Amino acid sequence: MNAVTPNDADQLEQDMAIVDRNIAHAGRPVLVVWLVLMLATLVSWYLGDGHGATKFAAVAVIVTAFVKVALVGDHFMELRTAPPQLRWAFMAWCVLVPSILCGIYLLRS
Repeated sequence: MNAVTPNDADQLEQDMAIVDRNIAHAGRPVLVVWLVLMLATLVSWYLGDGHGATKFAAVAVIVTAFVKVALVGDHFMELRTAPPQLRWAFMAWCVLVPSILCGIYLLRS
């Protein structure tokens, strides 16, 4: 028979705390994020369909797309519980890439 050691009990308690935190985060915030993603999709579609100034619309669509990427990564791919270095690298990528794309677009047009 295997006896539960104090280290095993501590590890189990830590694991259950993580599960409890993730369960508490699920539910309504996911619905709110989903609604924000749907709204951002409608805004991108509206601007991309010629309802705004061309340069503004292009930049707004690029920025909106990367905001959506950041939301999906943070909430649905659970980067919020990942090691901080991974989360910050992802968020930095979500800021750096659209900045470069918008800069190239605005300089070339």
